[in-house]
Amino acid sequence: MEYLYILQQAIVWIITIFWLYQLLISICSLVKLKDKPLLIDKKHKFMAIIPAHNEESVIRNLIESLNNQNYPKELYDIYVIADNCTDRTAEIAKNAGAIVYSKNNVEEHTKGHVLQWFLSKKIKENAEYDAFCVFDADNIVDQNFLLNMNKKLCQGEEVVQGYRDIKNPTDSWIASGYAIFYWMMNRFYHLARYNLGLSPLINGTGFMVKFDVIKPNGWETCTLTEDIEFSLQRIIAGKKLRLGNRCNRI
Repeated sequence: MEYLYILQQAIVWIITIFWLYQLLISICSLVKLKDKPLLIDKKHKFMAIIPAHNEESVIRNLIESLNNQNYPKELYDIYVIADNCTDRTAEIAKNAGAIVYSKNNVEEHTKGHVLQWFLSKKIKENAEYDAFCVFDADNIVDQNFLLNMNKKLCQGEEVVQGYRDIKNPTDSWIASGYAIFYWMMNRFYHLARYNLGLSPLINGTGFMVKFDVIKPNGWETCTLTEDIEFSLQRIIAGKKLRLGNRCNRI
């Protein structure tokens, strides 16, 4: 019984320390820091990438919000990857002004596979883009999204998670729950860790990646949670780079 008591106390202390750590980080979201200086002054060229599987009911709204960006039209292209679609997703997307790619492979139909398939093509083409943004088909994008992502690129950022919100927070208790979750994640996780110079995780949609980051191998993820996998890959790569720099200085 004594061993069980020691184990119980150890678990309690581990959980307590973990939540105190998270609480201290969250407090940093309340501190307003100076904005990072611009390293360059440039209007970058973007790809807006939309993986879509049977999304005919929502795809037009997203494309229209991207068409209405407060950003030069010649500096971004909208791509819809119709993944094993059996409805009118591809047709509606094309009519709305998107460039449509159709992918038909029932064995490789996850979002990670779609991104790898499409981005590999763009790498082989040596496409002249500076960065790409990924969206879910049911999103609506703020008109200043690309403008703000361009600013982050100019500040030297390579991977950026956009602010996520919910369109209908008062429709039901489920929608309200999602809204509270997003608000807390945006403020007490992403912003707090950004203020401290730590690495948050990208959350599946509304994020930006510098195109050079994925060259020459493309989007190398193999799990269903491709966003977390990619985030961890970048964190590990960043640690290796910092370690290499330290070794070079020795």
